Amino acid sequence: GPPCPQCKYFFEDFTDAIAPGPFLLGNFRCRKCKRFPADHNRKNASAVVYDEEIENKRKIITAAIRIDELERRLKELKAQQGIKTLELIKVEAFTKPVSDYTNCFKLDRDHNFVDFDRVVDECVSIIYEQLPRETTGVAYRVPPLTLTRFARGGKTATLSGVFDKLKSDGLVKPILISFNGNGPVAFQRRDGETQSQSILRLIAAQLVDFTPEQAQNLLVDRDALDLHLGDDVVLLVDELNVLGAPLDIDAAALLLRMFVDKAGRFLVFTSHYPVSIEANANGNIPPNCRGVSIVDMSQANTLSELRGMSTAFESLTEESAAWLGYIPSLVYCTMKDVGKPGVITPSDRFMTMNIIVDPFNRLDVLQRFVLELLCGERDPVVSQYFGAFASIGRNHLVSYPLCYVQEIFKKFRSLHNAIMMLLNILNKLDTHLSSSEQHSELAWESTVEVAIILRMLTAHWFGDVFPFIEVPSGIKPQLAFRTLPDECDTLEKAKDHMDSVIAEYNTPTLIYVVSANARFPQVEGFLIYTSGSVTSAKTMGFQMKSSNLKPCKDMDTNVINGGAVLIRGYDIEEDRQEPKCGWNYMTSEQVRDFLGNSLLLAMPRHWL
Repeated sequence: GPPCPQCKYFFEDFTDAIAPGPFLLGNFRCRKCKRFPADHNRKNASAVVYDEEIENKRKIITAAIRIDELERRLKELKAQQGIKTLELIKVEAFTKPVSDYTNCFKLDRDHNFVDFDRVVDECVSIIYEQLPRETTGVAYRVPPLTLTRFARGGKTATLSGVFDKLKSDGLVKPILISFNGNGPVAFQRRDGETQSQSILRLIAAQLVDFTPEQAQNLLVDRDALDLHLGDDVVLLVDELNVLGAPLDIDAAALLLRMFVDKAGRFLVFTSHYPVSIEANANGNIPPNCRGVSIVDMSQANTLSELRGMSTAFESLTEESAAWLGYIPSLVYCTMKDVGKPGVITPSDRFMTMNIIVDPFNRLDVLQRFVLELLCGERDPVVSQYFGAFASIGRNHLVSYPLCYVQEIFKKFRSLHNAIMMLLNILNKLDTHLSSSEQHSELAWESTVEVAIILRMLTAHWFGDVFPFIEVPSGIKPQLAFRTLPDECDTLEKAKDHMDSVIAEYNTPTLIYVVSANARFPQVEGFLIYTSGSVTSAKTMGFQMKSSNLKPCKDMDTNVINGGAVLIRGYDIEEDRQEPKCGWNYMTSEQVRDFLGNSLLLAMPRHWL
């Protein structure tokens, strides 16, 4: 590329050796100053941050990815050399009945699947309900069943369980195929093979007498296969997103005609992120697109359930469970060999994607992500970058476990001091992931702190109503984060110090204050809103409890003029005891609304 106008060094391609995933094409930057070309024409060029330690780590991981990719590609080329020597085998007749189909997965079942039977039963119930139905124009469109969750979220195990359940019931003929590029049934796309041909080939593989090498070269007649399948057939597809996202028009039409719209057929598929099977030739989703059936994937309700999966989890802590969203499969894959060499953590999995957010739209993506965390409504811009790390439930709301929330926020650490504050809080939980030491309140305190800062950000960006403290309508306050010195060990001393802090701000500001003294009385921290005057400032304290414990003392509102709020994780619908003077106890419903959709995964009502 051209030389950098400031350093005279040549620009280097920042996207070389990037693993498959969302990234920005043509992303060049200077080898020396690490700025992007457009940054030299912007007033805030100095705001571009380059972290040498992070960059070195990225290069190491990128090199490892390249080695893995080259090894994988070499293996593919060797396999293709054998494949190319064989001619395509046209298949118009089939020698085996559909009822002979077997489960192609060999899953490790050395533990108890938490909430597994419920998910399988709900899937089977939907299948039996929709199987006899057919699409009748716009009056009714049969919705396929989809299981959408991040990697190691339990999708493949669930699909395998659905196959076994249908097989044992004997009422339908299940077919199970996979587009997963790894594992015992690794999928390889043949040179020049269309998506439709790939689908037909995988379905036909167990219906003909050919070797695995020959099966790679099958060219299947669609009408002949359709006739052979007959009625009461359920197609189960693992990782449809690998084949195409979106699917091309021929593949989408094939699935709809053969397995969705026809009575006596049904389609179930898994994906890391939402995939439309009605995309048109341009890849756009029609506005009158049919819906999909969704079930809530497996979710533990108690810590004891997760500990009961295997003896390896007997010392699992609340912090680790909350960090991994109480998701059984994610806990199992992450914690079963924790600390041992070669174990892939959620952080490792995230980094291998090597996601690069468009530098000119980073703030917009960050704002959208924060709203998605709180509201749960899927944002297509966010999904473009981080959709592979989310889970979508029956209510069609999106949620992210804290382990991936941390990794995503790392992409935006230079944009706002609030993001650095969030990362500091999340890092506290991360450091206890492999520890057997119990910190009974740490997980809940960290979760509430994250929620408070997320709400502060939406107030700052959008003027949203902020809980606890009344901020005038339309005001978008600045944000500040302060720490009380250790010697401020009473409310009176804290007030004197905070008054001096408030005097530093002459514009509307929300100030988040925590104490350096772990034995600070009554509250965990303070929130202050000032319009620019010490006399008009409003200060309130907050306390977090994961149990049903309550404050034992009144709050002196002469010292803390906004009183204090108890944010309790214990799910109690009715509290017969009157709050102490100066205290407000949030109800369980208020707490759930305050946390937002993703942080609900860490709510300690699941712990007790």
